[in-house]
Amino acid sequence: DNGFGIMIVYGGLKFNGTACFEGLIILIGNSATVTTGNGKNYGSLITINHTNMDLTAQGNCELNYSSEALNNLNNIAGLPQGTPRIRRISWKEI
Repeated sequence: DNGFGIMIVYGGLKFNGTACFEGLIILIGNSATVTTGNGKNYGSLITINHTNMDLTAQGNCELNYSSEALNNLNNIAGLPQGTPRIRRISWKEI
């Protein structure tokens, strides 16, 4: 299945199969991210309150930074007028 938007995850996250996600993934707490199969992710993945982060990638999965996918978050229908928009303050490649 495919999806887009903002995904907030408490605990572990596992992607498998051929799923595609476009947008922002926020991992909160001490969790592990596991990707397997041929999944594709476009946007950004950020972590909050991680003291130790394990990222395991297997298969042909892709984790791609995409400013276009993040900019598309501003077009989500239903946001009240005057809602602050998402903006990048800093970036660190790991």
